[in-house]
This record gives sequence, C-alpha cells and structure tokens, in this order.
Amino acid sequence: MDFQVTFSKNALNELEEILKFIGKDDPEAARDFCTKLLAKSLRLNRFPFRHTICPQRANVRKIPVPPYLIYYRINELKHRITILHFWHSARQYPMLP
Repeated sequence: MDFQVTFSKNALNELEEILKFIGKDDPEAARDFCTKLLAKSLRLNRFPFRHTICPQRANVRKIPVPPYLIYYRINELKHRITILHFWHSARQYPMLP
C-alpha cells in the first residue's frame, strides 16, 4: 500500500522562498529545481524507508538533493509521510519536531 505524502506549512513556505531566491537570477532554473524537490518528495510514497535517519531525531529522515536536504517523518499507522523542511545543507540543522 502506498503512503500519502503531505507537506507541513514550514516546508511549503521554505519551498516558496527557494523559488523566490533562485528565481531572482533564473526563473526557469528555480521552477526546475523546485519541481525536482517536489518530485523527490512525492516518490517517497513507494519507498519511504530507504533514506537516512537523522542523528538528531530517530523518527525523522532526510533526502539529499544538493545543495538542499528534504526532512520528513513517516507515520506507519496512517500510511502518511509529512515533509517537514526543505533545508539548505550549508545552514545549521532546523528545529525538528
């Protein structure tokens, strides 16, 4: 059974900021990169356990999409994945719930 992928408010706000930031110089590259981030996120519906567990939180995993990381949590009982953050890897780790 596939998992449902949802996005936290923080993740959606961060995605919008990425689009704006990259879009200042190259709107097409910004759209392409944000599409890539969304596609990687949505592919979790099939294989959510394949990515690395975060050392800061055992119940949070991360996907590298250089130079960003996608942080997410799996709820096995509800078959739901929540994308928590789209985070630039050069920044300090986000506050993870």
